[in-house]
Amino acid sequence: MLATCIAVAGLLGAASLWRFGFTWTLLPYLAYSVLSAVLVVIDLLSKRLPNALTLPAIPATAALLAIPALADDEAGALIRALCAGGILLAVYLALHLISPAGLGLGDVKLAASMGMVLGWLSWSALLWGAVRAVDARGRLARHPRERARTRLAPLTHEGLLGAHDFNRCHIALRRACARNLAAGPRGCRE
Repeated sequence: MLATCIAVAGLLGAASLWRFGFTWTLLPYLAYSVLSAVLVVIDLLSKRLPNALTLPAIPATAALLAIPALADDEAGALIRALCAGGILLAVYLALHLISPAGLGLGDVKLAASMGMVLGWLSWSALLWGAVRAVDARGRLARHPRERARTRLAPLTHEGLLGAHDFNRCHIALRRACARNLAAGPRGCRE
């Protein structure tokens, strides 16, 4: 399991380094990568996400995101991240109340941290990451009984990787469109 933990942390850390480079923003994403790796292993072994990790992760994620917000004058991104964490927490809590067997409270508490790291990227990254995690779970478990046994936490991290990818492509598309708008009257249709 240690190998799994290292592999998950390495994969998420590499995606974060690729996305942010050596900037202040890399710090909270590396910390979240380590947290994710540990939680994936714990979830696979015990089918729980312990409060000792998920609850302190919420203020720690907010504090770590405040560092690049202050260093790089990104107050808007910090506010968006905090709002996104609250929104994803509320959505996951509603899903838990609808189907407690399908989504555990550990997943709900983890949603706040995940929402913040996704929300820092953009609103579309938040939506993409959350939908991708739930979609991956649905694809893995077609039957409702299988779905209840399929752990969501490892898939939320897959959603984060997808959001990294999606957000980078979205930014590249916007830049290309801006160049096209500057180059001629036809513009760009997204």
